[in-house]
Amino acid sequence: MNLLLTGVTRVARPIWNRLPSRIVNTHAFLMFGRFMHRHHIRYQDRHQSHVTRFLRNLPQLNVVCALLNEGALDPLSIASVGCSTGAELYSAIWLMQARMGARAVKGLGVDISDWAIAAAREARYPRGTRPDVDMPAEVSGLTEVQSSGLFEDEEGVLCVRGPIRDACSWIVGDVRDSNSVETLGQHDVVMANNFLGPMADDEATACLQGLMKLVKPGRYLVVEGIDLDVKSRVLGPAGWHPVIKDLEPVYFADYWKRGWPWIRWGHEPIDRQRADWRVRYSTIYQAPGDPAASLQKAGLTAVSAPLSSARSPAAAKQ
Repeated sequence: MNLLLTGVTRVARPIWNRLPSRIVNTHAFLMFGRFMHRHHIRYQDRHQSHVTRFLRNLPQLNVVCALLNEGALDPLSIASVGCSTGAELYSAIWLMQARMGARAVKGLGVDISDWAIAAAREARYPRGTRPDVDMPAEVSGLTEVQSSGLFEDEEGVLCVRGPIRDACSWIVGDVRDSNSVETLGQHDVVMANNFLGPMADDEATACLQGLMKLVKPGRYLVVEGIDLDVKSRVLGPAGWHPVIKDLEPVYFADYWKRGWPWIRWGHEPIDRQRADWRVRYSTIYQAPGDPAASLQKAGLTAVSAPLSSARSPAAAKQ
């Protein structure tokens, strides 16, 4: 069976890639793509990477900032689980500091890799390829405005600016531990991007259930790079509400995730005929509880929250 699907892939992929999107996104082609992905592609090339990029998904961070900018001025706490070398958490803290002024924002980075946590804590990033992992640097693709807002340049190495670095703490941890809530606490936002996808379904399910416990009632979980069936199966029945404001630009923001269905981590086209499409394709979810934190109100706020600060990354290249 696997040899047959491999042969089909070799024949179908070049034909598929030449077809216009209006044909590829028809029901018949989506059904074929899902079959190929579910039964062949999704089991290939499963490995973790401990490097990501600064401002990798700016539309996602914009929506998160708009959600948090609503309501009281209490201090905010954001956790980045599977934080790798720190780029995502530093990006979020910088943007929140720029958008929220004097409002206190604290970040916690969590990863099972001692090496990744040490690199995140050091907060120093090369301009080119990281020699320790032979991958493009975390700073690739930043504009000059973004780079100058995030970093100080020290002889060719970019060092995260003090106020951003000082707002973050780092810990080696595993959300599957029974004491994870006591160890890591609960947060207004828990970001868990791109590390659940390479896991087996049962392992990803256990991690996702652990992540859900770290979110304060009525607050937000950000999760992408996870198998869509696993995500829908866990979050939907548990009553987590998808934030659909800017769903499509957020979902497709990371250009490294093109190539579905022939690439395991590629973006599945959004199929609004599915009953679960909002849960399936959203990447931001509001936890049950705290009825004062109205999802509808927060979604409306996101419309009118432009990036106007001179320090903010309004001209990001995605």
